[in-house]
Amino acid sequence: MKLMIVIPLSPSLNNAYATNRKTGRRFPSKELTAFKNRAVPLIRDAATAFTPPANARYSLRLTHYFKDKRSCTVSDMSNRIKVAEDALFEALGFNDRAVDEVSSKRGGVDVAWPRTEIVLEVI
Repeated sequence: MKLMIVIPLSPSLNNAYATNRKTGRRFPSKELTAFKNRAVPLIRDAATAFTPPANARYSLRLTHYFKDKRSCTVSDMSNRIKVAEDALFEALGFNDRAVDEVSSKRGGVDVAWPRTEIVLEVI
């Protein structure tokens, strides 16, 4: 069983959280909140027929397309994985601990449509 989804390019983990200067507590940044507000409904719409077994284990493949060459070459790929993964599993209502395999790669530059292409497969 396989689910293929395209979502907006996730923010880097470096930009996903802000810190309250008074309390020192971390909270989701405006950028992360805006990303999840766009991505979660797209995922839910695409996944209506995705009904894996309750004890399923997953393989997750991410391909990231960036808005410009600089972002594509300097972006830390591991900082993109967690943000996209959290949005995916929040939308699906699954726990991301069920992911056994993860791969993430640069797809290149797409000025018109920076995005993350996701393939989630039951293994």
